[in-house]
Amino acid sequence: MRGHEVLAAGMLLTPLGIGSFLAMPVAGRISDLMGARRLAPLGGLLVALSAFTYTQADARTDEVLLGLVAFVTGVGLGLIGAPTMGALYRTLPQDAVPQGTAALYIINQLGASLGTAVVALILQDQTNAGRTQVAAFPQILHPAREAGNHRQVPGS
Repeated sequence: MRGHEVLAAGMLLTPLGIGSFLAMPVAGRISDLMGARRLAPLGGLLVALSAFTYTQADARTDEVLLGLVAFVTGVGLGLIGAPTMGALYRTLPQDAVPQGTAALYIINQLGASLGTAVVALILQDQTNAGRTQVAAFPQILHPAREAGNHRQVPGS
């Protein structure tokens, strides 16, 4: 990534983890007072704004800006995760918590696997169309933006 070694490229994701790490305990406490319904949409908005910023980034985008955006993404995920989990466990009867935990874990694993597969398919489609992986990456966040630009639709 941008000519960095593997460790340096991985370290560029550190702000995302720090943002989540800082936001989750605060969001959990606020959620206990106000409920998750107010925090989760705010977190979703932060993640959406961050995703939009990523779609506008290119090879010249400053890494400090990308780190700041990763931090905001982490905060957004923290505002979604902790309150949602707390709300889930508060609604379950005590004897159903183990089953709820197992179900949540399974859903998280399936969602992560499916999401990874979808991203890989979009990336493969874009690279098959002649784009480099770097040029194809924005299409992962905007798969419909150039839909049909590189293919003929049958019957057209």
